[in-house]
Amino acid sequence: MSREDTSMAEGNPTVEEDESVETVDESLGGETIEATEKLDVEDFDFAEFVAGVRPGRRAVTVTMRADLYAEIDKLAAELESGKIGEDRAEEALAKFREIKQQIVDSQRVFVVEARADYRTEEIIDSMRKNGHVKPKANAPKHLQDAWNVELMLRRLADSIVTPSNVTYEGLVKLRKVAESQINLLAGAVVSVNAGESPSAVTPNFSRGR
Repeated sequence: MSREDTSMAEGNPTVEEDESVETVDESLGGETIEATEKLDVEDFDFAEFVAGVRPGRRAVTVTMRADLYAEIDKLAAELESGKIGEDRAEEALAKFREIKQQIVDSQRVFVVEARADYRTEEIIDSMRKNGHVKPKANAPKHLQDAWNVELMLRRLADSIVTPSNVTYEGLVKLRKVAESQINLLAGAVVSVNAGESPSAVTPNFSRGR
């Protein structure tokens, strides 16, 4: 038996197999590249980096006169119908622009900021100390819902940095009138705390305390 035959019988790699380890398998459609030695990552001062990190923020536009969108819809439908005269069309278009401007003028920009997870626990503890204990799992649904809404609004008040005078009580009133606007703000808080922001911190961090 030849040397090559003997090596195959013993399970040892043949000369051809040894070469295949060092060459590129063209059937894979690519070239294997050793990247370890090619990396050139610049070192940096970690302490300085941490000192410069700021919590994630999101800006949300809240509309006071969201009710005017119904007027916009009516005028838009009238204009698109093609059943009105030229004079009425010009009048409707002017009214459309007027109402749209009213909506824009009634809008305010709110800024929400990321918060650390333990901040929620601090809020829950504060609620407990004020007699608002989390209902047990077998408690009536309306009690659980009420507690969850309170927690959500208190977290929201804690996360809003602009305007600076937002309160839980004020958000309760806003929710009664326009829950959709609360949902916009709450959605932004969820987004900014979902890992999309650079960091999450306590209120004292962003306020320089």
